[in-house]
Amino acid sequence: MAYRRGHALVIVLMVVVVVSCFFTVLLSVPGRLYGYVNFAHKELQQIYDAESAIMSHLYRVPEDSVRKILPVEVRNLGAYREICAPLGESLADSCRRLCVQTVGRYRDMGYREWQRFAGEFRTGLYRRVEFAKAHRRESGNKHIFSLDSSLSLHVVDGDLRLDVDGRVPSANFIVDGDVKVSGKARYDTLRIFAQGRVDVGGNLQISLLEVFASDEVEIRGNVNFRGVVFSQRGFVIGGKSVAAYPSFAVAVGFGNARGMLADKASFAGLLVAPGGEVSLRSSALYDSSTRVLPAFDETEEFVFNRNFVQ
Repeated sequence: MAYRRGHALVIVLMVVVVVSCFFTVLLSVPGRLYGYVNFAHKELQQIYDAESAIMSHLYRVPEDSVRKILPVEVRNLGAYREICAPLGESLADSCRRLCVQTVGRYRDMGYREWQRFAGEFRTGLYRRVEFAKAHRRESGNKHIFSLDSSLSLHVVDGDLRLDVDGRVPSANFIVDGDVKVSGKARYDTLRIFAQGRVDVGGNLQISLLEVFASDEVEIRGNVNFRGVVFSQRGFVIGGKSVAAYPSFAVAVGFGNARGMLADKASFAGLLVAPGGEVSLRSSALYDSSTRVLPAFDETEEFVFNRNFVQ
């Protein structure tokens, strides 16, 4: 009988321990839940502060009229503008900044306005190349076969042939003559400021393309890009090239400046020749509903993309 009573006592003690643990867990849940809610609230507040700073910049709100406004970093990426604001420490493990990308709202513009925009883009592109890291000058014709790191080069009194395979972080060129780009490569950034003609072909992926040419620009082959092309004489985008939104191709010369979307190329953005005309081949695809303007200082900007970055 005593043996049975001992068994019963053990069972009772086990039940007491289990119930005690159960109630302890229940009592700790509100505290943990409060911690999670407080953490989420802090994250949302940081995102709100960053968005407020970005919107204040977009709508040109005077800094002295808003208290504790966060600083923003603005980068002009040719086809669009990127505006970033910092996030707080609680988000630092996953992301450090909130960034938005903006373009200009479309409106009809005259030839003189496009000339002014072309001058603004020309000056900005020249500076972005000239002030890129480790910029140097070399004379004569240049033929580059391999490029496994970023490069900024001014080719003086010569032409440039860029025939590269593989991934290239950033390639920036000022060329006094003609430029020909080919190969099978992926460029994070490709900037070309040329006094002559620019030909881009091959099998290329270009995340950001910026081109200004005093002569014609021709993009053919299998070239996938997003960016801006300004040409004084005209442009042709053909082959199986794909221009992702938002992209811009502008022929800014007067009279004989023409643009053409040919072959099986597709273009999402704006094709324009303010002093000439743009022709579209029946096999090409142009989504005119995506017409926007580059994010220049005088355009009304709107946000088309939003992301968190490290």
